[in-house]
Amino acid sequence: MLLCDDESGDLHESLTFMIDRRLRECALELQDTVILAKLSAGDLISKEAKYHITCLINLYNRARKHVPKTEEERQESVVQ
Repeated sequence: MLLCDDESGDLHESLTFMIDRRLRECALELQDTVILAKLSAGDLISKEAKYHITCLINLYNRARKHVPKTEEERQESVVQ
């Protein structure tokens, strides 16, 4: 299983549940249905998922920009 659709370049194996957990959090935050569908089949380690480090970092950065920065903004997003 690949997290992105590009099979070229250096691929890394998912070896920790921390990557799995963080990837799920980011995909949920962004409502990325493509990644959520891939994650619905099980954890990354058992699926022997591979990823490009640049694709993973790009996802983390997109999620970080999407998350409200202050506690007040977080509470406003929950209320809406």
